[in-house]
Amino acid sequence: DEDVTAIAALAKKVIEKYYQTENRNKRKQPQVTLSVACFIPKPFTPFQWERQNTAEELEKKQKLLLSAITDRKIRYNYHDAKTSHLEAVFARGNRRLGAALREAVRRGVRFDAWEEMFDYDGWMDIFRATGIDPAFFANREMPDDEVLPWDIIDCGVTKEFLIQERHKAREAATTPSCKEKCSGCGALNVCDKKYYRWCPGHPESETEYLGQNIKKVLPKPAAENSGKRDKNGAGAAVNPSKKPVREIKIRFRETGAFVYVSHLDINRAFMRALIKSKLPLYYTEGFNPIPKITFASPLSVGSGGENELARIKLVEDVPDEVILQKLRRSMPEGLEVLEVYSSDSKFREIAWALNDIIFKCDAADDTAKKVEQIFKSPVVVEKRTKSFIKEVDITPLVKSLTAEKTENGITVHAVTCADSDNYLNAEYVAQVIAEKIDPEEKGYHVIMRQKFMLADGTDFR
Repeated sequence: DEDVTAIAALAKKVIEKYYQTENRNKRKQPQVTLSVACFIPKPFTPFQWERQNTAEELEKKQKLLLSAITDRKIRYNYHDAKTSHLEAVFARGNRRLGAALREAVRRGVRFDAWEEMFDYDGWMDIFRATGIDPAFFANREMPDDEVLPWDIIDCGVTKEFLIQERHKAREAATTPSCKEKCSGCGALNVCDKKYYRWCPGHPESETEYLGQNIKKVLPKPAAENSGKRDKNGAGAAVNPSKKPVREIKIRFRETGAFVYVSHLDINRAFMRALIKSKLPLYYTEGFNPIPKITFASPLSVGSGGENELARIKLVEDVPDEVILQKLRRSMPEGLEVLEVYSSDSKFREIAWALNDIIFKCDAADDTAKKVEQIFKSPVVVEKRTKSFIKEVDITPLVKSLTAEKTENGITVHAVTCADSDNYLNAEYVAQVIAEKIDPEEKGYHVIMRQKFMLADGTDFR
């Protein structure tokens, strides 16, 4: 417990150190984020023999750490203990788990990497039905001499070396770097394929320590940067000193298969398209430069958008028509660039978003009127974040809601809060309506975000 509470103490020391810094920004308050993962024993590591805490023990530690955080400048994120327990079961499992996987498929388990689809009790029932004790794999400490399911795989280093490292870790003893001394890990054949051979245990070793002899087998250093834009258009990437001269807003449509793609992958697709366009992009600085791109408000998986917004910066001035042509040629199907333009507006000014929620169902003539009445009184839902689940009345976050009966069902036009502090995912609105109009088929709907708006209700540009 002392080690757990020490995490909060460390975060507090970081904040104290910030206030001791003379050249700090005194107008901004510091924010320290603690991201705490549950330990999962993994194969081919010195800790593959160790037990994982039970889900109950992990949850107790998470609550203990939460109680030790008393400073509002400390943000606390942690992994779900039950999800981590299941990960440990499959991380150290053997072929017997094949029966559990087959049973899970038979029961229709799908997409349970998503929180809303994950059913821990359902998995425990699957293990019981197949005669598997998950604690045997996840919560049991293994002896050094146990035959492990993955012993048939050669990972490069020997099992004896990993056992040695396990015992050294318990003694808080460190292992020197390969550059200083060979630890006899057994990966000599791997060392031989590297740029240099500094392992003194290797028969062709050129040096016992990192010395003069190493230089002749190291790769040649990269040539000095000419400052010119390279053939891929990565001007700022090869010349970080270049500063942006223009900020561009991109209005695009997200439809088709990209409706079912996560925002992280959409960001990657955008980035590849930008590089492919060979525009003089402004890149982030640091060890791994990437095109600097910002999205107005990411869509959740399963939702599309007719007027989504992104922002990039250029290190050279390029006409809007040229930018538009290059981006349209580079974008994959499902991401269609509609317009590029410049404006002084900031994404933080966005307050509302208009969403069309389309329900495909057999609706009575008065269903649309009933839908409009739902948000006339408080509507409490369980709102999920990375750190917790809490009950929230979402009525104040819905500015307006109208519904109309269509040939195939009901279309709802909902204006929901879109600012960063009180963002409301339109999916919450859709689920509430679905339970009212079609309880048995709830969830069969499509969400398309139509546009962003300012606080006064005018369109954001």
